[in-house]
Amino acid sequence: MPGLNIKTNLFPYRLKLRNREPIRLDFTIANNGVKPKLVSFSLELPPQLGLDKAGMNRVIRKKLPNKMAPGETVKFSYDIFPSKVVETGEYTALLNVSEHFGNYDYELENKNEQVTIRVED
Repeated sequence: MPGLNIKTNLFPYRLKLRNREPIRLDFTIANNGVKPKLVSFSLELPPQLGLDKAGMNRVIRKKLPNKMAPGETVKFSYDIFPSKVVETGEYTALLNVSEHFGNYDYELENKNEQVTIRVED
């Protein structure tokens, strides 16, 4: 999407089942364009992962309250927990960033970023 850039980072790189500790997903959205942009995003996790210890919350949607000025960068951080049904393997989280026109009812463009989360024993 012209002007918007997404960068993601996981820490640590792998989710260890024996520790039952979460990993942290950090991502930044940067407006590299010349005009202010109205932006929203959604983060969707597979059923084997969750945004809380119970694993019940798997989706977050957020609308940035103000337009992103040219050159502005916003950072978000979320803990990702294993659910009770998770097994070792790789799982994909989907981050969808949308640029809107006028208000949040109209989308100009979408950018999807897939984040691979590796679960080990």
